[in-house]
Amino acid sequence: MSDDGHDVAAVIDLLRIDRCPQCGYLLTGLPEAGQCPECGFGYSPDLIVLYGWRYHQSPNWSDSWWGMTLLLTVLGAAIGAVVLGASMSFGWIAGSVVGLVLVGGLAALVVTRRRSMKRDVPPMQARLCAAGFGQRRGFGRVRLVRWDRSHSVTLQGLPGGRYRLTIMVTGPRAMVRLQAQVVFLEFRASEAAALEIHRRIGQWWLGGASAASGDH
Repeated sequence: MSDDGHDVAAVIDLLRIDRCPQCGYLLTGLPEAGQCPECGFGYSPDLIVLYGWRYHQSPNWSDSWWGMTLLLTVLGAAIGAVVLGASMSFGWIAGSVVGLVLVGGLAALVVTRRRSMKRDVPPMQARLCAAGFGQRRGFGRVRLVRWDRSHSVTLQGLPGGRYRLTIMVTGPRAMVRLQAQVVFLEFRASEAAALEIHRRIGQWWLGGASAASGDH
């Protein structure tokens, strides 16, 4: 990577956070460091947020908006059939009660999914910074794990401008069977952005982190 200031600035801009990773609020047009106006989450250029899919998860119809529409349509039809059957067998009162319970459950599912999904945003996010790393589905708080040299960290290039990031945390007995994947994400990025991600991860991983594990 060139040491030219213009090149460095261009790479940093590729990794600029344009959406709050905690609530999904668009940060376009706001300073590169600050707090989310919606939820107060603090962000800066030192934070890397990647959106992608778990290995073999992409494409996943259930994570798309058309997939959710199809799923809700099928569930709605099923609820209608159940309510009709209950009404014919036990009367309209029983059918109404069953319908209200099922509709309430469906509404809770929709609200939960909408909170964790945004249009055109992949379903998984990985959060990386000097304090640690973590992964979750959708937007929200991430429990960070402190960097440690005992972790296994790989960033693999894939066809089509995709990359696979894997971070494994070894168990207390350092046995393979005790390993747990903390980050396992496939994402899209330019080559320059991937090189910068690789550089920062190497710096944090080899240097360790002085901060204790926590939420970010």
